[in-house]
Amino acid sequence: MGLLLLAQSIVAYYAGRFSDIFGRKILLILEGYSHAIVVLLFLFLIETWQLYVLQIIIGVLAGLEASAGMSFLGDITRKQTRGRDIGKYFMIVGIISSLTMMIGGYIVVAVGIKFIFIAMAVANIISSSLLLKIKENKLFFTANKALK
Repeated sequence: MGLLLLAQSIVAYYAGRFSDIFGRKILLILEGYSHAIVVLLFLFLIETWQLYVLQIIIGVLAGLEASAGMSFLGDITRKQTRGRDIGKYFMIVGIISSLTMMIGGYIVVAVGIKFIFIAMAVANIISSSLLLKIKENKLFFTANKALK
């Protein structure tokens, strides 16, 4: 976990800068698909060092998601209700995450641990694909590039 948090912390700043330049949505979609692949790689671990490498990669992806994700939420919410909307988002994500962890524990006992990694990868792909339907404010990024 220390490696994951270290990688996440280092990447967060640069991910935020890249999201200002390239747009947040594309980075979030790439992060989601990449995360799905990394989660599946856990099924093939043989040695401890491989776990460390995957944890670092997940940290990099988490840093990208944290910076670009929060910025994206700010971009797509109205200023007047931004705090409430982002709070609602984190409440929903937190509740669903806690429920899926409880269900996941049951599934691991009933079916086996490999199923969980496959389910996580599928969930990442589906949720990242849903981003394709959200409109990103291109004017913001064009103006931001012009200012530099």
